[in-house]
Amino acid sequence: MRQDSYWNVVPAEEIYRIFKRIIIAPGFQLISKGMLAKQVNDEIIHLIKLTAYKGAIYGLQWGVSLTYVPHRWENELRWHRSFKSAVFDLSDELNDMPEHRHLVELLQVDCFPSALHGPKLFEKNLKREWEEVRPILTGWLDRANHLQGVLLRAEEQMQRAWPGPHHWPPPSLVHAFTLARLGRAQQAMAELNAIICNEVRDPNGKLATALQKARTTVNSGRLESAAADSVK
Repeated sequence: MRQDSYWNVVPAEEIYRIFKRIIIAPGFQLISKGMLAKQVNDEIIHLIKLTAYKGAIYGLQWGVSLTYVPHRWENELRWHRSFKSAVFDLSDELNDMPEHRHLVELLQVDCFPSALHGPKLFEKNLKREWEEVRPILTGWLDRANHLQGVLLRAEEQMQRAWPGPHHWPPPSLVHAFTLARLGRAQQAMAELNAIICNEVRDPNGKLATALQKARTTVNSGRLESAAADSVK
């Protein structure tokens, strides 16, 4: 029978201190609690995040924040173009990658970091997860350090049979905006129209405007000011 001492809840602040101490990746900076970021270029920011799941379990999530993809469009267009405002537009984690199911099963035995059994065990298990996940995470990000790579990562996710809740925004939306960013406007608009019919709501037609901005900024060869995070 388990003793009361088996339960030792780790405070959130201690969890983030452990994350900061353990998860060290070249070029990454801490931009918020449990979130590391690396500026790749004017279009792409790499992210690594400590994500909380049900049952006080934590795991690592990684992906890209894209300055040409809006995160709001119902009433007005809103962007996340600055380094500090970076959010996931396309991301992955072990649970969503069928090719790494064996590793998930291995870590599930007793190695996923839990906030219920004290800071020492949390740190030990986060170190173990980092050791196992780092090559996968690094490879994923290395292949998504340019627009063509982002396009391929989006295509992979579009073809995936998701084991859990789908990511937001849908990878198909990221795919359409990346096509526009690459100057493939006609294909991008055709994909966007299909997405609006089947996956997302766009009651005021703002996404077409955003797609046009993604296309025209690549033609001008520069981004608009990173300070302009809201465009009505």
